[in-house]
Amino acid sequence: MHFIKTLVFWFRIHLQLWKSWKRVKLELRFIERDFEISKKQLQRIRLYALMGVLFGKNYASFLSLKADENLTKLLIYQGAITPLFDDFYDEYDFNAEQIRSLMEVDNDVDFKDVRVDIFRNILKRIYLLKNDMQPLLKAATVVVQQQEQSRNQKSLKLSFDQLIEITHKKGGASFFFIRAMLPTAITKAEEQMIDQLGFVLQIQNDLFDIYKDLREQNQTLFTGVNVDLVKLYELFTIEKEIFKNLLSKMDIPQNKRDQFWLQMTFIFSKAEIAFDQLMSLNPSSNLSWSARDYDRNSIVVDLERWTNQWKSFKWLLQ
Repeated sequence: MHFIKTLVFWFRIHLQLWKSWKRVKLELRFIERDFEISKKQLQRIRLYALMGVLFGKNYASFLSLKADENLTKLLIYQGAITPLFDDFYDEYDFNAEQIRSLMEVDNDVDFKDVRVDIFRNILKRIYLLKNDMQPLLKAATVVVQQQEQSRNQKSLKLSFDQLIEITHKKGGASFFFIRAMLPTAITKAEEQMIDQLGFVLQIQNDLFDIYKDLREQNQTLFTGVNVDLVKLYELFTIEKEIFKNLLSKMDIPQNKRDQFWLQMTFIFSKAEIAFDQLMSLNPSSNLSWSARDYDRNSIVVDLERWTNQWKSFKWLLQ
């Protein structure tokens, strides 16, 4: 029975992925039509939009909110501007004041850059759809603050505890930004749960971005010279259980909590695959591991490979 339920869930979530991808491409078609942007940059914006609408709609369902046409568009737009935020810090070296200036929809300054133009075009669409912008602007301010602090990942030699703190705050801020698109007020219990979920998924994000972060000289939990992979896997497992515990305390019907946990388990299973791949490269070095010792193909995880798809499905069965 468990196998059948898992199989049904597996097909449903992949159907949702397919439908959401079609909707994202349709909703963001104006980018390709109106702006000169590379296919690689366009694909990146679309992928973030896909993640935004998938998580946002599932989270709305968890809160018993209807993801209507308006909210669906907002979630797509929110996801689409997320990688542009990163670009403004990582590539453009914008400071917090410049980012705030971009967020002012009535600001007519010509920044003479296609990604800035796309960002502001999408932001204007958000303003037209969202009645109360204050929660979103407040969440965006927190994201800006965390991006400012994360500059230390390039400029300073950071300790393990400092990297943990940056990872936690950065992840939490990212998910509060998504939550700000939903119309209901956030409770204290929900705030704690979202902050913890953001932390877990930021660990996972850094796990998948090892090659990129090495190339850009970003310090993360995974890019040091003597990384203890066993310790990091234990950290990921413990923090995931803390999230599960916080989820169980939410004043939400049990069936909603179970469904949301299953959805998050599907996402977490991708990290399990990545950890397994890295720890199998040279098991004798897992307590003192360095990504610099391996090429791109060794540390970049191909989640589309059928063997990894099968591993993900087996993980859900556990």
